[in-house]
Amino acid sequence: MNTEFFAGVNTENGFKGYLEEYFRDADRLYIIKGTPGSGKSTLMKRLASDCEKKGFLVWRILCSSDPASLDGIYLPEKRTGIADGTSPHVLEPKYPLAKEILFDTGRFIDAKKLDKEGIISLSCHKAECYKKGYGYIKSAVCAERACKKTQKRETEGFFKARLLSSLKGGADYRVSAAFTRKGIVLCNPFPQAEERVVVDEDVLNEIILLSRRFEERVTLSPHPTHSDRFNGVYFHGKNIYITAEKEEGEPQGIETAARAYALARKAFGEGAVCHGKLEEIYSSAMNFSALEEEYPVLLQGLTE
Repeated sequence: MNTEFFAGVNTENGFKGYLEEYFRDADRLYIIKGTPGSGKSTLMKRLASDCEKKGFLVWRILCSSDPASLDGIYLPEKRTGIADGTSPHVLEPKYPLAKEILFDTGRFIDAKKLDKEGIISLSCHKAECYKKGYGYIKSAVCAERACKKTQKRETEGFFKARLLSSLKGGADYRVSAAFTRKGIVLCNPFPQAEERVVVDEDVLNEIILLSRRFEERVTLSPHPTHSDRFNGVYFHGKNIYITAEKEEGEPQGIETAARAYALARKAFGEGAVCHGKLEEIYSSAMNFSALEEEYPVLLQGLTE
């Protein structure tokens, strides 16, 4: 089964990450620090593929702005992982070398070959693009909240009949959707679910409240743009995923919100272009042969 989910969500309050949550049970965690274009995502994709070839289950943690990139992988059977610890999902070691191992790809870059003025200009422009993008998301969220009609639904009967179980233990998190440069992108963090039930948002919120009231063992999926809402809830005791995700994967709301989301996508797209140019600058000065020599050590550290 291909298990994948996002590193976090891009909300009206900026980026909200969950990497610490995902790796909380890791006995060994490699934290990659490095520049764009230094091979971090490519390295993790290769590690994920080779670990799967060895027969391990791999959680692929996707970049919330670019779903084609990885921000981390985790092997639950080995309790090992590797994660991009650079902004915006900053990770710092709490137990250096005892649990976390820093891996700096920047040491393989010849700084003398870099276009430093270009780096500064592109980095500033990229930051401004994301700032605008988050501002547009905030406008969209405000518009949606302003026009939202509260609907009361009787959900407790459904909850007790279909979802209530003897498995207790509270909640953890997996991000199933993120607002990226391509708009809202969905992934499948619960491939083991026997049933996927789509409900409206009010019903979902009520179900989540009931899950807390009855202390059900669940995994919550944060909403891709609203920092105070959720997109779905997986019930471990019943193997059922309840979600408000629409098949088309686009935010629902009035025309004003739709326009704001479109502007946010455009801003994130411009930011992605800047990021791509930064990758070109750094990769041109990168010694990938030296990085390649480190690969067997990382693979061994994850699988043995």
